[in-house]
Amino acid sequence: MASPARVATDGPARCPLPLVAVIEHLCAKPEHQLPQDVGSPVVLHAGAWAYCPAGAADDHDWRATGGRTLATVREWLGRPSPAPSLTR
Repeated sequence: MASPARVATDGPARCPLPLVAVIEHLCAKPEHQLPQDVGSPVVLHAGAWAYCPAGAADDHDWRATGGRTLATVREWLGRPSPAPSLTR
């Protein structure tokens, strides 16, 4: 079975998807539950966006999220919210 496709990022722990993007799967493998995201935590799995805190290429324990937003998934994992926009 092929590994999930990685999503390119601008740097460590940054996700290029908007926080309203729908994440269909969350990796629940204990070894992949890190206190901070590593690399790109967003991958494609079964044709949909998925989130693995370790950014691992394979060996996941995928769980359905019920179609939650990236912001909600990050909140579940205790990840900080991005800084608010400073535009006026």
